[in-house]
Formats: sequence, C-alpha cells, structure tokens
Amino acid sequence: MEFSDDFFRLAAPQALKLSKNRIFALPNGFSQLSQLREFDLTGNRLTALPDDFSQSTQPSQLQTIRLGRNSLPVDRLAAAESGVGALFADFA
Repeated sequence: MEFSDDFFRLAAPQALKLSKNRIFALPNGFSQLSQLREFDLTGNRLTALPDDFSQSTQPSQLQTIRLGRNSLPVDRLAAAESGVGALFADFA
C-alpha cells in the first residue's frame, strides 16, 4: 500500500486504523497530524518508522499506538513510545 500526497491533508483525524493493510513503509509527515489520538498499524509489514514519527514541534495528542505483528526493531519501538500514553507492540 502506498500513501497519496493527500494523506496528510486529512481534516484533523483523531483516529487512524490501518491494521492488516500490507503496509511496508510510512511516509514522513506524521508530525502534521497534530490531532491524532489513536493510531493502529497492527498486522502490517513495517520494518521501520519514518524519522518524524516521534518528532513533533507541537505537543502530541497521541495517546495510543498499536504496532504489534510488524517487523520493527526494538530501538524503533522505543522511539515511537516517546511522548505517547500507551504503546502496544505485542508480537503474538
């Protein structure tokens, strides 16, 4: 699955549920989704997260990230956890 240029022009989504979509990579630009509270990427094929995934110039509203059943290295999971209320990275 690829993301179009319009992906980050969404009208301030609060939840994105993209589980089981065979996503291999995410584009940079997540810091633009400043109202995002819940992000579910469970069961994709991610091996890395974009550089700006955990970096934002604004305080993040993000409360929950679900990254289980991907192929992410532990160091990237730790970076994603920074400033997030709950990170779910089950490997079952």
